[in-house]
Amino acid sequence: MKRKRTLASAVLLVCLAVSHVFAADAEVPEDLKKMQGVWITDVFGGHRTVFTIDGDQLTVQGAQRKYEIELAIQPDQKPHKRVDLKIKNATPDAKGKTCPAIYRFEKDGSLRLCFGIEDLPNDFRQEGFAQWDVPLSRDPDLRKLQGTWTARSYAGGYVNYSFDGASISVKAPSRSYEMTVFVDSGTKPHKQLDFRIHEGPADSKGKKSFGIYRLVDEDTLVLCFSAEKRPEKFEAKGFSQPLVNLERKK
Repeated sequence: MKRKRTLASAVLLVCLAVSHVFAADAEVPEDLKKMQGVWITDVFGGHRTVFTIDGDQLTVQGAQRKYEIELAIQPDQKPHKRVDLKIKNATPDAKGKTCPAIYRFEKDGSLRLCFGIEDLPNDFRQEGFAQWDVPLSRDPDLRKLQGTWTARSYAGGYVNYSFDGASISVKAPSRSYEMTVFVDSGTKPHKQLDFRIHEGPADSKGKKSFGIYRLVDEDTLVLCFSAEKRPEKFEAKGFSQPLVNLERKK
């Protein structure tokens, strides 16, 4: 007879992927914590461009180009907070360069980033191709996910998934996790949702899992995720790739 395991155990198993580890909370500027997750803009020729911030690493995915960037944040700079964009992987003409930038968080929760190709901007404005003013918003599906969702555990009881901004808390009968959630509703054939664990069992901290999701309606959410690779379809494969049906908790 197969041993029954709780959904909490499945969550632990799928979160064991080796990846870049987020620095200790004491070492991470508060502003960098607020930046974590996925941001969307259409400022580059009207095309959807995705900014994904994971730790101090930024990936910019446009329609035709992808950039991998290291962030060096200076939140105490005046009159504007500063972040340097150190380009690690990109087109040959951009690789190895550092673009100085300023940033601010808007009242509506969005992020404003303005970077110069050569010089540090002194204000948030577009200046041809020499200075880019980039408004960044959260993925619209992230707003739909806010709140608490619940699923029944295989061994009884419930597991709660609570979304608060780009953070998610998972509370199971025997374990709990605090994670950053990365939501990208623009991917095909399935929308993507990834998790980075910051707090949880010792062997899970800093690990990441890769998932797909479907919002059936405003109160029904389906998740399928794995630590090894992103699932190709909504299919359970033992405890290494669980399929979770969640209902909004009211």
